Amino acid sequence: MMNQSIMKVDFLSKVIDLVHRGLYQEAFSVSKQLFHDYFLTYQTLVPILPLLIKASHLSHSYHAGVQLHGFSIKAALLPDTVVSNSLISMYSKFSEITSARKLFDEMPQRDTVTWSSMVMGSVENGCLDEALGLFKQMRACGCTLKPELAACVLSACSQMGEVKLGREIHGLSIVQGMILESVILSTAIVNLYMKCRGFRSALCVFDQMEVRNEVSWTAMVDGCAANDEYEMAIACFRTMQAEGMTPNRVTLISTLPACAALRRIKHGKEIHGFRKHYLLPL
Repeated sequence: MMNQSIMKVDFLSKVIDLVHRGLYQEAFSVSKQLFHDYFLTYQTLVPILPLLIKASHLSHSYHAGVQLHGFSIKAALLPDTVVSNSLISMYSKFSEITSARKLFDEMPQRDTVTWSSMVMGSVENGCLDEALGLFKQMRACGCTLKPELAACVLSACSQMGEVKLGREIHGLSIVQGMILESVILSTAIVNLYMKCRGFRSALCVFDQMEVRNEVSWTAMVDGCAANDEYEMAIACFRTMQAEGMTPNRVTLISTLPACAALRRIKHGKEIHGFRKHYLLPL
C-alpha cells in the first residue's frame, strides 16, 4: 500500500514536471496511465487537472481537452471552480465559445476568474455584445476588476463605439489606482479615445503614462494618423525611436499614411529603409 502511494506521488510529480517543461504529449500519456492505474482522490485531482487542461490548449490538442472535460464529469469535479474555469478558458482558446458559455451557465458558483475568463473569451471570439453584457453583470455581482480584464473590455468598447462604458472603466481605473500600474490598461484607454474621436483625452492619458512601450507608442502614432494629426504622428514616430523604442510592423504601417498625406517622400523612404534594415514585412 505504501509503495503504491509512493508510485502515485512519483507519477503526479512527473506529470507536473513534463507540463512545466513543455512536453505536453508526454504529460498526457503519463496522466492517462495515472488515471487508469490508481485511485485518485478529489484533493489529488484538483491541482493537476487545470494544469493538464491548460496544456491541452498550449499544445493545440483539442481532443485532449475534450477528454479531460469528460474525465472531469466522470470524477464529479465540475463543481470545483478552478477546474471549470480552466475548461472555460480552454474552450475559448479553441474558439468553442458556445461550449464555454454552456459550462459557465451551468456552474453553481462563479468567482472573479470565472467571469473574467468568460468575458475575455467572448471578446477574443468576436462576441462583443455578449462580452459587454457579461461585464455589466459581473460588475453588478461586485467582482473585482483587474487591469487585464479592463484592457480587454476597453478593446471591445473601442470596436463597438461604447465611449460611455469606456469612460466609466477609465474613471474606475483611476479610483482603484490601476492606471498607474498597468501599461496595457493605459494603452487600451489611449486606443479607446483615439478610435472614438476623443483625441485630447487620449493625449492627456498618454502624457501621464510613467512607462510606455512600443505598443503604447504605436497606439499614439496610429491614433494621430487616424485623426488626421499627421505631423504629430510623424513626431511620435521619431520620439519613440529617440526614447530607445524600436518601431514594429504596425507602427510603420500607421506612419506611412501620414507621410503620404504630408507628401513627405523623404520620411517615407526612411521608413522603407528602416523596414529593410530590420527585415520587417509590410
